[in-house]
Amino acid sequence: GINAEYGKQWYQRRVRGVLNYYTNYYYKSNLRTMIRVGLVGILLVSIATAATNIEECTQEDVSMSGGDLRSFTTIDKSFTECFEACTRRATCGAFTYRTTDGRCYLKTSAAKTRNANRWNSVLMSCVTGTSRDETSDFVNVALLQNVTAVQSSTRSGLGAGLAIDDDTNTRYDLKSCTWTSSSKKNWIEIDLQKAYEIDHIVIYGRSDSKSSGAGTLNNVKVLIGDQICDILEDMESNPTEGKTYNCGGDTSRRVGRVVTLENWAEKISVCEIQIMVHKDLVSGDALPTPASSETTGEVIGDFYNVAYRKPVTTSSEIWSKKKEYAVDGWTIQNSDVDTCSITDDGRIEEFMSIDLGRVFQIDHIRVYGDLKRDDLSGIRVAIGDNICGRLTATESGIVDISCDKNMMAGQVVRLYNRGEHIILCEVQVMVKNGGYSCCP
Repeated sequence: GINAEYGKQWYQRRVRGVLNYYTNYYYKSNLRTMIRVGLVGILLVSIATAATNIEECTQEDVSMSGGDLRSFTTIDKSFTECFEACTRRATCGAFTYRTTDGRCYLKTSAAKTRNANRWNSVLMSCVTGTSRDETSDFVNVALLQNVTAVQSSTRSGLGAGLAIDDDTNTRYDLKSCTWTSSSKKNWIEIDLQKAYEIDHIVIYGRSDSKSSGAGTLNNVKVLIGDQICDILEDMESNPTEGKTYNCGGDTSRRVGRVVTLENWAEKISVCEIQIMVHKDLVSGDALPTPASSETTGEVIGDFYNVAYRKPVTTSSEIWSKKKEYAVDGWTIQNSDVDTCSITDDGRIEEFMSIDLGRVFQIDHIRVYGDLKRDDLSGIRVAIGDNICGRLTATESGIVDISCDKNMMAGQVVRLYNRGEHIILCEVQVMVKNGGYSCCP
């Protein structure tokens, strides 16, 4: 087995090797480069100091029971690999390593010790000189007991639980990243078991996402409950660092029990999802106030789409093209990938009706058609009992419609046709962002 002395020697060898390399390579370089070497030296001295602390803090022939965060029982691990795995997890307060077969158990700081031959144990607070839980005002509630994670499909055995295993390593080969397998709708859902007022969410993508075909996570939607919190962007840069999202600072969209990552066009592969709540708001039975019905929807530029995920009724459905697809927030104009709602034909009237939940002063309605199968020509649009107009064909398959201001207030939006299919990939009912008041 590899004991603490080996771990110390391993770190010391790394320090000597890297310092020799930088010293020889930069010997004739300018002052700025030498300053960089000095900074690297300071960093490596701190590593060497940590190595000494590891030796001093290692409890030989001692095992820790309970408090398991994760165990490595089928893969041989070195002592230093066990230590590094613990340092990557904010909630790892200790680890136990068995020298005979390389078994590694990561623990919480509450783990209890017992005498056991051929086991070595280390408390991280001894190594660092401080408790790891004292450094943040926020708690990652995704790591709390009974939190569950599920996903739409699983590839290569990489399930949703890997997104909340407290391991922020972004390397696929270390088996700490999820991966869905579907070519259509992909999602990962985390159920926190109670509603929280979430401060921010930190997401770690895969460092090899481009070369592997795993997807970059760009354009993946982050939902809290039914509210779109953010859309992921620029996930290719700095892939080993977590990106922070806070719903654009809108607190009304940061209350909920379920957090979902959702995508249509690409698979989802994510290495860690941290859901951060202020530590003063974690405990207690009082539930935060959810978003009101006036602020439930989707922010699109200067407008709010109040049709987003609202109740829909249709005259019929065919080919599993569900009515909900017309208000699911995805504007992909291709019904082959199940993003569009399609009614049957042959009836006197085919229709779709969207209940907004209350009366809104509507600015305009935007409709996305299917570019492959049909245009939008001839479909009538009504707000309540007022017929607003007909849709006309456009090259883009996108039509904006508005009518007299006195006719633009209502709770129900209805689209209908005489005996023909209605194919709608998305219907957005736009209200001026922040302007929810309406005339009696």
